[in-house]
Amino acid sequence: MNFRCPICSCADYQGVVVPRQHGAPYETEFFTCLGCSVMFQEPELLTAAPEFRQQLTAVDAPVDGGQGTGAPIDALRSQAIRARFWKAKTRRELGWWEPTTEQVSRVRDRYRQ
Repeated sequence: MNFRCPICSCADYQGVVVPRQHGAPYETEFFTCLGCSVMFQEPELLTAAPEFRQQLTAVDAPVDGGQGTGAPIDALRSQAIRARFWKAKTRRELGWWEPTTEQVSRVRDRYRQ
């Protein structure tokens, strides 16, 4: 995966480490772009954000001239975003291997506990 920030086009990022008052630094699950300092959780998702936005816009486009919004469209969009997030998180944990549905479910369930 080649990281590219959609905001500033920087190709470098690093993990966010928070200094604790009394003890060792705390390494968070967040990353920051070294070009513009935007914080994010999944480098793959931030890199692909512009393309995903275009896909959502294409799905939202009304076919019959009607409105492309409402509860069903919003629910599908929300579900697609969540699915992308958990798949990307699982890919990163597996060392960028393509995860199975079962692996994605295990990671999601582990974080939901």
